[in-house]
Amino acid sequence: MALVATKGGLLNGGLILGVFGIGAALPLMAVAHASRALFARMRRWVLGHGADLRHGFAVLIGLMGIAVLTGFDRWLEAKLLELLPDARVRLTTRF
Repeated sequence: MALVATKGGLLNGGLILGVFGIGAALPLMAVAHASRALFARMRRWVLGHGADLRHGFAVLIGLMGIAVLTGFDRWLEAKLLELLPDARVRLTTRF
């Protein structure tokens, strides 16, 4: 973006960056607005099932801890890596 801002003068670079900023912000604002409406509709359900959700997450965290202690997480990762295409594995392990 710094290169764009320096090409063609201050006015042209500022205009390009301004249009880029508006273009980047519009989809984010649309997603935020949609998620706000969705969360407003789901709020009552979440508040009504809060205890069940907490217990479910506690069980999930407990199972994950057991998986780490027993090495099941590494076994599962090895099996999943065998199923993934080589290009996907190279892409995610490159960095």
